[in-house]
Amino acid sequence: MKAILVTLILAVTMLTFLGAQNFAKWEKLSAKEIVGNNEIKPKEALDILKSRYEIAIDKNQRGLCYELAKRICSALYYNSKTKEIETWQAKVDSLAKFQESISYDRSYSFHLISFALIKKEVHSALEELKKMEPYMIESTDTTWMINWHIKKIEVYNQLEDKANALKHLLLAERLNDSIENEHLVPRLLDVRGAIAGENGEHEKSLQYFLEASKIFEEQDQLNNLPANFNNVIAKARDLKQNELALIYMEKLSKVQKRRGCNTCYFTNELNKIWFHISDEDFAAAIKQSDKVLNFADSTNRDKSHATYLKGVAYRGLDEYDKAETWIQDAFNLAKGIGHSGKCSFYSHALYQTYLWKDKFQSALEWFEIHTSYRDSVYNEKKAKEIAVYESKLETLEEKRKVKALEDKLEIDRHKKNALWITFGFASLLGISIFYAQSQKTQKEKLKQESLLMSSKMETDKLRNKLEFKQKELASHILTMAHKNALLSEINDGIDHITSEENKFLASKLKRTIDRHLNDAKDWDAFINTFQSIHSNFLQKIQDISNNLLTSNELRLASLMKMNLSSKEIANLLNITQDGVKKARYRLRKKLDVSSDVNIQDYLLRI
Repeated sequence: MKAILVTLILAVTMLTFLGAQNFAKWEKLSAKEIVGNNEIKPKEALDILKSRYEIAIDKNQRGLCYELAKRICSALYYNSKTKEIETWQAKVDSLAKFQESISYDRSYSFHLISFALIKKEVHSALEELKKMEPYMIESTDTTWMINWHIKKIEVYNQLEDKANALKHLLLAERLNDSIENEHLVPRLLDVRGAIAGENGEHEKSLQYFLEASKIFEEQDQLNNLPANFNNVIAKARDLKQNELALIYMEKLSKVQKRRGCNTCYFTNELNKIWFHISDEDFAAAIKQSDKVLNFADSTNRDKSHATYLKGVAYRGLDEYDKAETWIQDAFNLAKGIGHSGKCSFYSHALYQTYLWKDKFQSALEWFEIHTSYRDSVYNEKKAKEIAVYESKLETLEEKRKVKALEDKLEIDRHKKNALWITFGFASLLGISIFYAQSQKTQKEKLKQESLLMSSKMETDKLRNKLEFKQKELASHILTMAHKNALLSEINDGIDHITSEENKFLASKLKRTIDRHLNDAKDWDAFINTFQSIHSNFLQKIQDISNNLLTSNELRLASLMKMNLSSKEIANLLNITQDGVKKARYRLRKKLDVSSDVNIQDYLLRI
């Protein structure tokens, strides 16, 4: 026994000594360098920064605390500890109040953007990117610019704005060509894979992810590997390439162990169990469950879900007795930690298990248990609201008691009690009404804000689409005008050919040019684009003219609707300006527009 105790003491002393040595090893590095250093595991980086923060707190070094808190937020992000991030972001905001001047910190801004994307708060991320843009324009740091474009791509991918995502990808790749930063190459491949996936090109998407993965591994970019591996796993599962998905799940577990992120490792190992179950490889699922349960025991983690999945695997093998035992163990574990959501989930699984075994009495009992936990989960939010309300009432009651004591010498005891009882009931009633009205107003406000946001997004989308179509139409007109002008100039040149031997060739060339000057395909394309902007215009003027307008007159009306001059119209229709005047006159007659009304203004109003 003594020998074991001595061994333990020596082991603890050695670990403490090694830990102190490790901390001393990175002492000269700044907080920013510690977070970005591949040699330091994310958990180790977090421990170093928290240790420095405690020392800075003791010394009342608020400026240093502010800088360290920002880096701790980044370290927590790499450790996938999203619940803690908001707490430390609140500390950053609190410490910022004590800073006389705050310079722009792009690293922290990138952290805020990444965290917003994890929470699916895309518009918050977009706002932060817009704040960063003026600083980026002034900067000469190309790597920063590329990272900014990459974040833009991630935002636009979530917004399903493929055009803008692709635009920023091309800009990022062009910038990286100029500096040849090898570490950014796999990240750009990763985002190219994401864009391909959004476009439904899943095979191509997987190929990009795999190329990125190979380079990330060669460069040993530990902090970027988990996200990339998860992309490969998800895409391989979509394409039913389960062997590839399993290979990368194994790789992911090894990386998470190297990073020292036990929570990430545990989550991935849990996912493997479900992976085997979904593939109906129940024996592998049971084996993986045992591995996860052993890890949970050694790291003191909640093992209820691994226990439940083992029960599900046994159920898949039709071993219902074992399935009941393991799922009930999972329920008891969840009950022991007071997790109502898991209790509801596992009791429903037991209800199904008994139902499938035709044990209807047991199935009914577990269904009732499931119902009670389900209702409990549903009412948790309401219970919290009631607790807040009761706390307010208790505060008011305390104030009433204090006031009653202060007035004890001035007011008769019986009158005082009657007065304050009345006041108390009136206050409670008033507070109840006010609270109910406040809740109703808040809900209405949130609903209106949601509707306004949806309406604004839809309006912006339609506006962008209209602007694109208008640019497309203008480009089409410009192309036709340039083509017609060029062909007319060549045509005029041909008229000056006098030699007899070239006249036949010139005549043939003129016929070809005349045919292209009135190319029906060009006009069909123009009319299609025009109608996508002014959808009912051509039909309206046909209705006004009783369908008397020819195709040339419809073209003329469309060009006038675009507010083009007679000269521009003449060039596009390959006629003289006098010809345009005559055509306008015939159009006026067919539309029955009086001579004192400007025909172009008339068409613009339709």
